[in-house]
Amino acid sequence: MKAVILAAGEGKRLRPFTDSMPKVMLPVANKPILAHVIDAVLKTGIQDIIIIVGYKKERIMEYFADYIHANLTFIEQTKQLGTAHALSKAKEIIEKENSDEPFLVLAGDNFIDSESIATMIASPDTPAILIKKHRHHSKYGAVIIKEDHVEQLIEKPEKEISPYVSTGIYKFNSSVFSIIEQQIQDGNHALSDTIQQLISQGIKIRSFQANLWLDAVYPWDLIELNETIIQSIPTSTNGIIEKNVTIKGPISIGKNTRISSGTYIVGPVIIGDNCK
Repeated sequence: MKAVILAAGEGKRLRPFTDSMPKVMLPVANKPILAHVIDAVLKTGIQDIIIIVGYKKERIMEYFADYIHANLTFIEQTKQLGTAHALSKAKEIIEKENSDEPFLVLAGDNFIDSESIATMIASPDTPAILIKKHRHHSKYGAVIIKEDHVEQLIEKPEKEISPYVSTGIYKFNSSVFSIIEQQIQDGNHALSDTIQQLISQGIKIRSFQANLWLDAVYPWDLIELNETIIQSIPTSTNGIIEKNVTIKGPISIGKNTRISSGTYIVGPVIIGDNCK
């Protein structure tokens, strides 16, 4: 199975942070959001990952040029017209190498846990969507569910019509590209439009609930995202810890980092490589 990660957008609501880098490269718990997404996919056993890049693509391609254990392919979306348009850029590779096998689609700027992805992979249902209960429906696509299947997906509704929102994570097979192409010709460039078209054709779309999914829409959301992720860091001490150092709680210390005598650290804390 392959995974397609959409990472072409800028993240305008996160300015000024995204003036110099795309949203997917904003650091959370000491590494880009996109790195967390890739790592979650790799934990499920998927190694072939297509990344759709666009805005400041060089920052992404340089960082992940030698990413360990992942077979990454970068495809450029020159104009950021929408998520369905972005996915269409992977059509040639998916149809050539993946045949009728299902593939995953993920947003590169949302944190997702590997367990939620694995649940979708284990199910034979295709197409499928990952949903999550959320209090702010106006920011996302609200999903109306009946007996674990999608009845309707409404993008950024004005009123609360469902407790569930779309995470932007899907499982499709290559037949979806013909629908996407028709939708693009009609001027519809979002995957929410594609989902609605599938429903109108009588195709059942299975829904799965995510365990942990977080998005940073505004700058202050990065604080909550960082706080949540950092709680689950494994303790790792790769650096040099001198005598008379007090460490409490989960601490991750990078390579070639020196913790001097007399230092008092209360976790959760992540310290990168080559620090003092």
